[in-house]
Amino acid sequence: MNAFMSPHRYFDPESGRISAYFSKLFILIGQESLQYCILDTGKNIFVALADFRLPSSPKTQEAFYSDISQLISEEEILQKKYSSVVIGLDTVAHTLVPAPLFDSDHSKKYLEFNFGLTGNGKVSADRLEEIDAYNVYEIPPGLLDVLQVNYGEAVIFHRSSALIRAIYHHHKISPGPACLFLNVRDRFIDLISFQGTRLVYFNSYSCQGKEDMLYYALYTLEQLKLSPDTVQLFISGMLDVGSDSHRLLEQYIRAVSFSDSLSSFDYSPLLHQLPVHRYQEIYALALCGS
Repeated sequence: MNAFMSPHRYFDPESGRISAYFSKLFILIGQESLQYCILDTGKNIFVALADFRLPSSPKTQEAFYSDISQLISEEEILQKKYSSVVIGLDTVAHTLVPAPLFDSDHSKKYLEFNFGLTGNGKVSADRLEEIDAYNVYEIPPGLLDVLQVNYGEAVIFHRSSALIRAIYHHHKISPGPACLFLNVRDRFIDLISFQGTRLVYFNSYSCQGKEDMLYYALYTLEQLKLSPDTVQLFISGMLDVGSDSHRLLEQYIRAVSFSDSLSSFDYSPLLHQLPVHRYQEIYALALCGS
């Protein structure tokens, strides 16, 4: 039995009758989690989603990769042959480089400059046409081995590439007044802001509680010279409506709301039972996939 727990597992009854050859599989690997969803490509509708989380932090990265391998081997859905598989990775070391300044021969140097990397992982870069930039990141060798063994033909992206595309999508549809997007995940938060179609701010912070979340949100607004009384804060990720963190943010920022689902896709009625803001990143991988 694998080490993961599955607090959320939603499969539309139709999903069992859809051939994997007419479906796409999207997998998001976090720091202590694995999520996957299935898109029925014929109807452009998400029909299944599962969210696996470890009950406690793994002792080592190698232990985590071993847990992922075991989960994949035991999860029947993850063993099927799909028309395509897209995998999103959550790694700490990643950086955005403007496209005019990007040189693929120097990809590793971008990361070494920002993070002092000394490892021997594979350095990759996602082209983000929406913001005319590359997202450069390193795939740890142990994790790369797991992915190559199980999904040798998969397309790999950094999870922040999917998140940026999702927020760009939201902002393009409803540009409105000044906005700040807060994405909450395992032990980290992301803060993102667009002006028109231009990305003006993206940063990730280690977050230990609601006070950290509030501090970094207000700090970012100060950096952007935006007022908490006039800005619109949109929340996505692992934050519940009415939680202590949500109420604290509302005390200091006047307009706080949760992100809507991505309108590029339809969703099974069963998936509508889930808070749509919670799984933005896994759904957003479909904006990256082939």
